[in-house]
Amino acid sequence: MPKLPQSGFNTTARAVRHQSADQIRHCKRHECDTSCDAECDNESRRCSPLSRFIHTQHELNWAPHDPLTLVIDAHRWRISPTHALWVPAGTPHRVVAAASQVIFPIRFDPQPLPSELRLPVLLRVNEALRWTLMRIVQSHLSPRFDMAREKEHALRLMPALTAPQVHLKLPQTVELRTIAERLLAHPSDPQTVDDWAAAAGMSTRSLQRGFTAETGTSFSCWRTRARIEHALPLLGSGIELQEVARRVGYASVNGLNTAFRRELGRTARECIPA
Repeated sequence: MPKLPQSGFNTTARAVRHQSADQIRHCKRHECDTSCDAECDNESRRCSPLSRFIHTQHELNWAPHDPLTLVIDAHRWRISPTHALWVPAGTPHRVVAAASQVIFPIRFDPQPLPSELRLPVLLRVNEALRWTLMRIVQSHLSPRFDMAREKEHALRLMPALTAPQVHLKLPQTVELRTIAERLLAHPSDPQTVDDWAAAAGMSTRSLQRGFTAETGTSFSCWRTRARIEHALPLLGSGIELQEVARRVGYASVNGLNTAFRRELGRTARECIPA
């Protein structure tokens, strides 16, 4: 097996296609810290700069087409057509997206929040919330939709839509981070921890200890969570459970369900958005 490149993934900075439902403006409107490194978007192998956004308003981040990633405090959150991320005002966050991807960061004026929305939280985008978000977007183009009223409706819907919380902390060591990125890009990869250690030029014990020290969880648990993270958007897309299991590296639905029960306390079917 060839060794992993010591420099990790070859990344090229790309601009984020950052379309706001409140205002479609250039990213320079944000308060940004652009001193950080670029992050690779594994699905497309094209990258965006990880500029740090800090807003004075609350923000609901939704990706209406393709899944993409937000990073908060070194933890990775995956949003998609079926899952959005609520980011309370004042929370530093970074967006990882290919230039072709679209994110709707929908802003809400500062106001007291229910307990479910006081911290960053992943939300299920069911039919009711999806149509509400689309009406908010269209309110810029049509007087038929009242933006303020639609936002109030969205805020009433969201507390009941909290989703299973799967967010991953990425390791910082180059070799370990490269392994993590490849697992995120290819969750069905069958290589064992011994295989990954050999490819990285380290012992299995060093790899395992490094993952635990840098992510707070074991390599096996981290990989399971990465597979679940990848599976969640698929569950709401109409794909059969057997195919979802295959795409994320499980030979059967039973294997997928075992992973879901261990990490989330429920089966994959029970996590399908209503």
